[in-house]
Amino acid sequence: MAKTKICSQCNIEKELILYRLRKDTWKYRNKCNDCLSIFWKDYKLKNQNRIKDKNYKYKKSHIWRLSYIAYNSKRRALIKTTSDWTITKEALDLLFNNQWWKCNYCNNTKNLHLDHIKPISKWWPHSINNVQWLCQSCNLTKWNKYDN
Repeated sequence: MAKTKICSQCNIEKELILYRLRKDTWKYRNKCNDCLSIFWKDYKLKNQNRIKDKNYKYKKSHIWRLSYIAYNSKRRALIKTTSDWTITKEALDLLFNNQWWKCNYCNNTKNLHLDHIKPISKWWPHSINNVQWLCQSCNLTKWNKYDN
């Protein structure tokens, strides 16, 4: 038997799967996911200038630079610790030729990125057996997911 909850916005009883958890209290929110998405769309439309100002101030501060530097240093450390040093220019050229100069997913030939099949953020190795060439759109939609 699935647990249910009544949404405070639409007053419809729905399963708990359709509610998001609050990160501060780890309790379920009062609004279902559908009502929350409608709320945030309205909020963004009504507060466009406020959001732009906030983003502008954030970009002017040095916090975003520090977070970007921390992210890159963490990524470099992951590559160093998980690498088996098989990725060389010659190996990448051979891989590029073996893929026929195309994206491994959609066969696109423009804006190719080097992608890890299994993400190094999850401690998979940084080796030639774990990389592939993907176009920009395929690589950016993949994030750190992989197929088993």
